[in-house]
Amino acid sequence: MPCRYYCRFLILAFLSCSLVTRRSDFENGIVSYRQSHYADAAHYFEAHYKTSPQSDTALYYLYNCYRQLSDQDRAIGVLTRLVDMGKATTDIVQILFDYYQSHARYKDLYILLTAINGLDRRGIYEHVPLTRRLYAEILLGASTVSSSASDPLVFAITKNLIPACPDGDFYPDDSLTYGNLIILLDRLVKPHYPSTFRSMNHVPNTSYLYLPYMRLIELGLLDYDPELRPGDYASVMFAVTCVQRLKRKGILD
Repeated sequence: MPCRYYCRFLILAFLSCSLVTRRSDFENGIVSYRQSHYADAAHYFEAHYKTSPQSDTALYYLYNCYRQLSDQDRAIGVLTRLVDMGKATTDIVQILFDYYQSHARYKDLYILLTAINGLDRRGIYEHVPLTRRLYAEILLGASTVSSSASDPLVFAITKNLIPACPDGDFYPDDSLTYGNLIILLDRLVKPHYPSTFRSMNHVPNTSYLYLPYMRLIELGLLDYDPELRPGDYASVMFAVTCVQRLKRKGILD
């Protein structure tokens, strides 16, 4: 074999071996992660994510890397990516929820809750009580006011979204019922006599809630539910849906 062909053969053989033995970014990330080299692993997983943005496995590893590196902001950023991908597990939502509340990031809190609502994951937060403060946080997050510019309850009371209590106490931990929300929403719309009246199984037409509820249904702020029990505690997702509709109708800015 002539020398030049032999050299070409060796070069091709070397390149072939290099291609075969080269690990992917994800594989390098796994190796570094197992060796507790979390900064290197995070670099590889980020590189893999850029080429494979649907790789939720890489994001779970990446989240743990940033946790090990005590980089909370980046770890939270990874979880938001998982939510955007539709991977909003109960644990992920709980971590983000607690983080946004503790850091007064009410815009992000509202975005998180609307994202869950859009993914039809209402069951995730059915067990969380809708307190006056949480409702105010949702309102502030949905508004155009800076989250850091005001206390949520001060904002809501100032904007007449939540009434002030006669004794001056905010009662932030008091839970809101469906009946409470009906009254709160009805205060925000112009009074008019609804054109349609529907039968309710737990709200008699003589109730002070009946007319406001029919009005809110007609305005599209609430859905008709013949089984609505006004004394039951309202769910967080029910409130989020109401606030979304308030924004769409320009009632909340």
